Amino acid sequence: MPPARAPSPGTQPPRRRPALAPPPRPRAAASPRAAIEADAASLAIAIMKKGHRGRIFLGCDNKPLSRQEIMDSVNRSGKFDTKFQGFTGTDGPLGKKMENSRTRSEIGWEPKYPSFTEFLGLDS
Repeated sequence: MPPARAPSPGTQPPRRRPALAPPPRPRAAASPRAAIEADAASLAIAIMKKGHRGRIFLGCDNKPLSRQEIMDSVNRSGKFDTKFQGFTGTDGPLGKKMENSRTRSEIGWEPKYPSFTEFLGLDS
């Protein structure tokens, strides 16, 4: 049997396009990860638009909460079936205790939600 020859240019049959996959489902509006990712993306874009290269800017809501306050807020929100019972360890970060006035003044950036409790729908 002779070896297969490559078809000459222009004689190949047209390729069929693969079937399109369904579009990805949007994330839930109340997903903490989705809110964090949206804020991180908007901050990165704001930094690039201002042309601040090689500098570090912090994105946060300026409403410090301890880990316990975060979990108490989650329990009060009623958005989760399981209630937080308590921490099993005492090491690691104590919560979100950050401040970003420099980011806000130099970049003009604000997070989508003014606070974690507003994100949970507990205050407005």
